[in-house]
Amino acid sequence: PTTVDVMLSGDEVISFGDVRFRVLDTPGHTLGSTCYLMERRGRRVLFSGDVIVRLGEKPLGTYSAYLPPRYRGDARSYLASLQMLRRLPVPDLVLPGHPRSNSMPRSPRLTQAQWEELYYFGDFHGAAVYGFFADSKFFVVDAPGGSGLADFLKSRQREFGLTPVEPTAILLTACGEKETGGLSELVERSHAIVVTSPDGVDAVQQLCSPGTTVISADDLAQRGWFSVTPLPLGGRGLAPIAYVVRWGEKTVLFSGRIPMGLDQTSRDELLSDLTASKENPIAFLATIRKLSGLRPDLWLPAAPSNGQNANLYDRAWNDILEQNSRVGYQTLPR
Repeated sequence: PTTVDVMLSGDEVISFGDVRFRVLDTPGHTLGSTCYLMERRGRRVLFSGDVIVRLGEKPLGTYSAYLPPRYRGDARSYLASLQMLRRLPVPDLVLPGHPRSNSMPRSPRLTQAQWEELYYFGDFHGAAVYGFFADSKFFVVDAPGGSGLADFLKSRQREFGLTPVEPTAILLTACGEKETGGLSELVERSHAIVVTSPDGVDAVQQLCSPGTTVISADDLAQRGWFSVTPLPLGGRGLAPIAYVVRWGEKTVLFSGRIPMGLDQTSRDELLSDLTASKENPIAFLATIRKLSGLRPDLWLPAAPSNGQNANLYDRAWNDILEQNSRVGYQTLPR
């Protein structure tokens, strides 16, 4: 066994002459993941190890998709660690664990905008809430949960060290109660544009107050805010749609409730939804086949399973689709 000379728990300062290392306890990627923030003559350098694996235009990514015991990663701890790092002023240099995994060499000098832009704000009434900044504007995916969503978003922005701002647009992944429970209040407070599936425009107009701007997802790219490809889905929910967003070197998929990371509860809910109509299983299986053509780096569903949503490795995406496909076949009309 290895002898440990000094046990670190975080917030210690180790000094060597005029160089100071601040110890940052950042568990999640592994149980003992630790970052070191070096300070010398006004310069701050972050040695991140695998907490930040590599640098891209959006270097932090999100958090571990592997659950214990594999690598002993823990999604919730990883998220908390990244939130803590994002609250720091951007270091002068960020030195990641695997810089050679970049397809092209990347500068370790980051802007504040590169340091923090894509956020998982946590769950609100059982649904994940995501937000991101692009073109100096703030965007939210779905409006779940009913009253209080607007205050929840502002509170979480403050917790992340951000100046609270109202969303420019709300991207709906479907038009049902689970996706729109907080929409009316959020739109009244923010006057945000609402983006939805072409088949859902009329339904969303009826949910919002007169004067609300509701646009089809087909027109989203024309706004020029960010690189996005809408992907109409089917088989579950009202007018479901996914958004494939190019985020630096990564492809991010906001997919709502199709597909799902399946545990017993989410499996039962999916079975119930698919058996509600004879057409649902057929449309759902067609959607799963369509999604199999994607290779997202980050998957951000509306309902994370066991705290799991984000980075996809190895066969993770294929496994998720195969599990959903099996449920779909179980519900086909006999």
